[in-house]
Amino acid sequence: MSFIKGDHIMYNIFGLLLLYSLGVLGWKIGDKLNIPAAPVLGGILIVGTLRIMGIDLPYLPDSIVFLLQIALGVMVGAKFDRDAFRSLRLIALPAIIISSWAVIITLLFGYIIAMISPLDIVTGILGSSIGGLPEMTILAHDTQADAITMVLFHVFRILATMMIFPPIIRYIQLKNKSMGTDNFKKSITSEKNPPLRIERLVLTFVAAGLFGGLLIYLGVPAGGLVGGLIFIVVATYLDIPIQVPPSHTLSWFLVGIGLMVSNQFSPETLELILSGDLIIPLLFSVVFTLGSSLLVSYGIYKLTGWDYIVCFLASAPAGFTVMTGLALKEGYDPIKVSLLHLSRLVTLKLVIPFLFMIFY
Repeated sequence: MSFIKGDHIMYNIFGLLLLYSLGVLGWKIGDKLNIPAAPVLGGILIVGTLRIMGIDLPYLPDSIVFLLQIALGVMVGAKFDRDAFRSLRLIALPAIIISSWAVIITLLFGYIIAMISPLDIVTGILGSSIGGLPEMTILAHDTQADAITMVLFHVFRILATMMIFPPIIRYIQLKNKSMGTDNFKKSITSEKNPPLRIERLVLTFVAAGLFGGLLIYLGVPAGGLVGGLIFIVVATYLDIPIQVPPSHTLSWFLVGIGLMVSNQFSPETLELILSGDLIIPLLFSVVFTLGSSLLVSYGIYKLTGWDYIVCFLASAPAGFTVMTGLALKEGYDPIKVSLLHLSRLVTLKLVIPFLFMIFY
């Protein structure tokens, strides 16, 4: 059976179900193997490998990609609830420092990587971004960047962070027995589960989609994602009634993001991975990003007097969920960690697309 890339009326629904089933299989296998960001990477590995082997598979159509952008923007924006707005005022200066650092190193390291490798500047910037993998993947898709290479940068950085940070935390714990006390009593990572109202959910997606469509019309890369995020943040702040998908559905949307990346795999992809051209830029990205995060964490520690491990986790160049979960697991303040990661991610997701719209 042959499948055609892109949108058409008679798109084979069974082919799409096959593609998504492979993505879910990859997600579940990734969970078993403790692969970071398993819903995204699992599908990339399964479907990407099959494409590299020359097996004909369906492609994710652009209409589905747009819906995934809206869904992800809505769910990310929903994390910035009114409690987050109030708490953010208490950590405004560290949030500004971390957000500024994230934007600066994304642009600076992106330019350097483009100078020392055959990669283009857009791929270099997206690969250097310490924003979320799914969101940067959407940007890569919309800016014609090399999404496969961009994913490799993010995967290497996440793996390096997860290998290096826990031993450092253990070392600090042994060196300094006295831990600071938490200043916050309520975690924004606790899920609120209001009754699901389908009609309100549909209206929320329609409104977010209209806003995202407007941004796409204006030329904003990943306009669906950015539009959905902005709409939800504004609606929350103005107390406009909205309905967000249940939190457990996020992984299903992330599977789709992974399948979107797999659209770009082909037998020639293996040649890129094995060429050796990416070794130097990958090492540069990992080493200098981790090093700069340590400097930022120390600066926030001296500025605020917070527990150093909290500053350390808040500045980590890995995912919001991973670092907040690690803070909870180790018994440190998840509020500061989650809010600082959230402020950094929202800043990157808003700044980078508009910069690309203006300059690229």
